[in-house]
Amino acid sequence: IQVTNKASNKIFDVEWNLHIGNVDRTSQPARSFKDNPGNTVTMNEVFMFDVNEPFQLDMSLTGHPVATKFGTMAGFSNAQQAVHLGQLQLSFCLETMDRSIRTYKLLPSSDNDDKSTTKSDCEVVIMMGLHVLEEPVEDRSWETAARYRGFLTFMTRGARMSNWKRYWAVLEGRAIKLYDAEYQQKRDALAIIPLTHLSGMHPPDPEKVDVGANGFSLAISPQGVDKSTSGEHSDVFANMDYCLYGFTDSLQMHDEWTAHLQESLEAFRAHMAQRLKARQRRLSRRAFQSLSRHSFESSAPPSPLDGCEEGGDPLADLVELKFVW
Repeated sequence: IQVTNKASNKIFDVEWNLHIGNVDRTSQPARSFKDNPGNTVTMNEVFMFDVNEPFQLDMSLTGHPVATKFGTMAGFSNAQQAVHLGQLQLSFCLETMDRSIRTYKLLPSSDNDDKSTTKSDCEVVIMMGLHVLEEPVEDRSWETAARYRGFLTFMTRGARMSNWKRYWAVLEGRAIKLYDAEYQQKRDALAIIPLTHLSGMHPPDPEKVDVGANGFSLAISPQGVDKSTSGEHSDVFANMDYCLYGFTDSLQMHDEWTAHLQESLEAFRAHMAQRLKARQRRLSRRAFQSLSRHSFESSAPPSPLDGCEEGGDPLADLVELKFVW
């Protein structure tokens, strides 16, 4: 920041005050020097502000008179009160602005005493820029972080009859992955049960599935079932309860699986709620940027899917039909 007061050659110790929202920044005092015309002061400081919406930058310049060996400089009172040399207001929208040097004329400050003998005709040269960040990269490590492991046995639908199959199960942040019971995670998962459409782990209806106190059912919404492979089982949807039935190796394991699954479901919903809020903020920012640039290339409103994960498999969050009853 460099300021020149063309109307006076009096020497000041000058301070800048910058204000955005509820954040204030004040420069270190810098002494002006006589220039032609007037006097000039240069402040070699960098001021950083973080913003998340359009903003106004308020700047004010204050000068403190400098005494000489002859006492207080001519034109100043002995009180040596601070003098408001000018102010500036700049408004910005959230658009990238390359760093550049800009010149502005300061407006007279309303705080100045009308009887002040200090003349002010200030011009300010500022190097400024605005860098707009896209949404911060989301930490998605929670999605694949293992929260619990153990054996689970599920009832599966066969070509002619149902059967029970034992799996090595790994509960991750957004899914239960089922592996071969013998090779476990040495081989790829045989099936994946996403948490997206699960509502919780409950005791099964004993009239339908009776496997003792170790038994459980996982309730799933109808939208969470992969019906693309129904084939000869297309008639099963009429009386489907939309549940996955299974049991654990012991009652203790049942209680532990229930607790960990409920905890994982709550954490999953919290993460997805945060993701939705971030997506809405991103869409709002894009909409404002489009309006601020007067870009009306299309009158169609932004798609609600804008900002969603691209290139994803639409079946990735569905449960295989053979597990659902």
